[in-house]
Amino acid sequence: MAHSKPYVRKKAVLAMYKLFVAYPQGLRLTFDKLRDKLNDAEATVQTNCTRLFFCLLSSRLRMFYAFVYAFVGSNPICAMFVHAPRA
Repeated sequence: MAHSKPYVRKKAVLAMYKLFVAYPQGLRLTFDKLRDKLNDAEATVQTNCTRLFFCLLSSRLRMFYAFVYAFVGSNPICAMFVHAPRA
């Protein structure tokens, strides 16, 4: 996830989803690095990191909820989507 090419970084972030589903404890080990990827210079890396957290949230696995809500709390744009008022 620290490669010099943005294409490799964004693919590494996307590959983490399958890793977290198979090995949920891995999220605890890499959460800080994933949060740092939200400030990456490349927009595609930021987008894929956000997509990863929303996919984990939609997977309905309770073990991911605390991490995803910690991520949403640190990102005001995502908080807008998650806490949007219902019509």
